[in-house]
Amino acid sequence: MAIRVVPGAADLACDLAGRFLLQVTGSSDADAALGALAKARDEIAAMASASAPRAPKPVLSQAVLGPQGPLLLVARLEVGNDLLETVPELVATSLREAGVRTAVVEVLEPAGPLDRLDVTANAVLLRLFPSPAGADGEIPPHWIDVAADWVLGDLASTATVPLRLLGAPFDVVAADAPATLHQARVAHTWCDVVSGDLTDRLRTASVTFGRLPHLTLAAGGPACDTKALVARFDLLCEVARQLDDGVAYACVDFEPTFEGIGAGLPTDGWQENGGAPANVVAGEVGDVRVPDAFPYQIIGPGHVARLDGRATKPANPSTKPVRNDGFGRRVGSVGAAPIGEPLPLGRLEVQIGEPTDWLPIFDARHEVLELGWKLLADLLATDADVAALRRGRKGRRTREAEGEREGTAQMGGPNLDEVTLEAVPHRRRGLRLTLLELVAWQAHEAHSDDPRTVSPVLASFARWFAASLDPDLHQELKPRARRLIGTRSRSLTGGVGRRLPLDDDTRVWMAADWLARVQAPAWLRLAGHAKAAAGLEKIRPTRDHRHLDRAASQLSAAIEAVARGAEGDVPPGADALAWAVWERVAETAGWVAASEAASVGVPELLAYATELPVIECAREADARADLRPAKTTIERVARAAAARAAGEDAWSVGWRAASATIDERSLVPQVTAFERATRAASTRLGLEVDAAEVAIEAGEAAARAALADAIQDADPPASPWDAARDAAAESSGGATWAAVQDMTRDAVGADPWEAGMTTARTTVGRVLQVAPALVDRAVVVALAREAAGLAARSAAGRAAAAALAGGASSDEATDAAREALAPTAASLRDEAFVLFDALIEARSNR
Repeated sequence: MAIRVVPGAADLACDLAGRFLLQVTGSSDADAALGALAKARDEIAAMASASAPRAPKPVLSQAVLGPQGPLLLVARLEVGNDLLETVPELVATSLREAGVRTAVVEVLEPAGPLDRLDVTANAVLLRLFPSPAGADGEIPPHWIDVAADWVLGDLASTATVPLRLLGAPFDVVAADAPATLHQARVAHTWCDVVSGDLTDRLRTASVTFGRLPHLTLAAGGPACDTKALVARFDLLCEVARQLDDGVAYACVDFEPTFEGIGAGLPTDGWQENGGAPANVVAGEVGDVRVPDAFPYQIIGPGHVARLDGRATKPANPSTKPVRNDGFGRRVGSVGAAPIGEPLPLGRLEVQIGEPTDWLPIFDARHEVLELGWKLLADLLATDADVAALRRGRKGRRTREAEGEREGTAQMGGPNLDEVTLEAVPHRRRGLRLTLLELVAWQAHEAHSDDPRTVSPVLASFARWFAASLDPDLHQELKPRARRLIGTRSRSLTGGVGRRLPLDDDTRVWMAADWLARVQAPAWLRLAGHAKAAAGLEKIRPTRDHRHLDRAASQLSAAIEAVARGAEGDVPPGADALAWAVWERVAETAGWVAASEAASVGVPELLAYATELPVIECAREADARADLRPAKTTIERVARAAAARAAGEDAWSVGWRAASATIDERSLVPQVTAFERATRAASTRLGLEVDAAEVAIEAGEAAARAALADAIQDADPPASPWDAARDAAAESSGGATWAAVQDMTRDAVGADPWEAGMTTARTTVGRVLQVAPALVDRAVVVALAREAAGLAARSAAGRAAAAALAGGASSDEATDAAREALAPTAASLRDEAFVLFDALIEARSNR
């Protein structure tokens, strides 16, 4: 599909009389499409200027990345239909020039179900104003996370919520909704998110730009009575109280409907009594003046400075006396004492009257409003006051029209400077993310800690390595996030016996190589085994990974040497401390991350079966003693165990594949036929069922052993599946096993049975093609992991033992062990960063 314009889009642009939305969906590159739409915005503005130079300038929003793609609002475009018709194709041309391969351009009407929000009754609104700067005002990024918590906090991450962006309606899952709020903030466009029912109770969050950039949080609805509204008032006051960073002015008010959620402050108060327009005050001088009196307000240092500079006045007898508001704060005081109660950062909170006095349904609102004007007399402003303050701020841009902001192309996704990386995944998108959640956002995927676009090897390394870093170092991963996008191969591992994609195959071997030739030697050298460390470091990598066979042999010998040297050298108490220290250091040194990355694609049981004998030989003297009479090594024991596990896996996989094929063709399921055949065979052969099952298991064991031999054999049989079945038939339980097989074949039918065997031959053949490499990788990873861990614990144990022998406490001995490992761990951590970069850039040698 190439770039195309939806049929009828040009006609709809004309029908909507110059107020419509342009949306780009299905883009092959969302970031490039966003930039293209921003460029088209400038071309639309130029077209309008050239066509009607004396007409008012059109109102054009910024291009913003919406839930379905880039979006642009066009309003007051006073040009003829002949030009209006060209606008959609103008966008399509811009997309082609930006290198976007596929996309759909459509025209939308800026209307939807949330338009009914304006007439929804009973609203309590918290408006938060940043430092005033007119149309150039910025909403602090962390406010958006607060807004998301307010409106989405009690919803499941998979719940769907409605939102409107530039008037366009969308339904999005709660986990992703904050992303649209953040994009709206960056692009200086307006957006509303709603949770609840417009006919019952709801919460909303709205970011608004134009003349009066601010954030509005609201709650209420037709089903809210007085008690419910006051409860929401208290909650919003607490939100305002806690949000102490970047708030120049805040107010909470009751309003008849939600109509003012994005429009700004009401005009029926101080403004109608000779005051300056409330929105102008808040948007231009809200850091030193207040726009009106409200039930609850937070004023900042600029307001307080003005109050501190006034002449002392006697208390006004008509003002409500000082009272406690339930939070231990005095409110409603005037005269020599400052109004309100102190908050952090030199701010004050001011509550006037009782919340119920302000409800629109009661007659007391006008009376308490007048009380508020008296209380805030020194902070209210007239037009002349605002003009004077404006003259003192000549460097500030104070444009009145929301469409005059210059167009700028924004990249989709968050600003990295505003993001803080954390280790634990989050329920929904925000400025605190894991590295992989950040990648998902930048890749325009749904919120997830497992983005589809990232290689599973890189995801595994990133997840474990990021979790090990301290907060400052963790942030150094942010620039790597975008480089992870697109690293997952399209030829994913999807079937039994399938190889890893070539790039990922390269990556897993790189991680295994790093464990063997970087991680293990560093700890061996620290533990005093410099010769073993040097031998590993001298091994040069080969393209076919055969060098790791030599590394495995040397790691095996190193484990034995370290284990012998540690026997009786470290007392149990020091050994326990060394373990505790190593468990933390193993993560920070990249040992865990590299181990997990190197093990991707290795079946869990295979990895466990390989590690178990390595661990036993490394940690138990008796297990090592058994090696000498057998004239074998830890490596050989591990390799044999790995091959056995791989053979067992191949046999199980083969039968699962055979059963699936048989079940498709036979009326009798293979499992059912096998169970019946077992009972029938035991009767025919005069055996107890238990004895028959033992005989069958003997045959199965022989088959698995045959497959294990085939994995290690340089010249395996042409059909390992048939060879395994022959081995089962020739085993001690072969007669019973063969009888059960024959009866099972008769029960399901000869044709389904032969089809199943054919499937099993093919499947096992694929498995055995991959198995030798999996065995090799599992063995070298197990040996490298244990060599590193054993050497590190040896060094830590000696340090702890020396400290304890000198009279140190357990905590002091722990510190000594930690200090002994710290330099090596720090060096390896730096090497792990280098490895991470290399893994990202890795490409197959094949």
